Amino acid sequence: MADDTSLLDLVTRYQNAWTSRDFDTASRLVAEDIVFRSPAQHISGAGDFFTMLRGFATRVAPRWQLVSATQTDDGILLLYDLFSEDGEPLACADYFQVAGGRIVGETLVFDAAAFAAAAARPVKARQCANCKAPLPADQPKDNAYCTSCHVAWQ
Repeated sequence: MADDTSLLDLVTRYQNAWTSRDFDTASRLVAEDIVFRSPAQHISGAGDFFTMLRGFATRVAPRWQLVSATQTDDGILLLYDLFSEDGEPLACADYFQVAGGRIVGETLVFDAAAFAAAAARPVKARQCANCKAPLPADQPKDNAYCTSCHVAWQ
């Protein structure tokens, strides 16, 4: 890509989009023929990739935190934390290949045991930062706003 910030900017926009469950934005940043690799999967094509990503997103909290990044002309390696629903950091290493301004390849490495342990822990009830109302049991998990006062849940 043209300048040193372009790769990091593209991948940051992608990470922000999918972790906030904005798959429309994320899909505009990914090539139709993306190739995804992880310890358990090898996926080709945006359709199957986003089916997997939507499922994966339900296993983590809607945020991420960059630890470090290093890049080449057409790729960038990120070290970052995802977070379990109870707030525990889950370390990830993710290499993205970029062509034509879109992500064409992603190789994700993470500690599968840590993700499994996080999924097995009971989740603390979330509450509204503003009015302290508990998250109703029937409220969809991806609805991140209080139904009482419309402030973001924490």
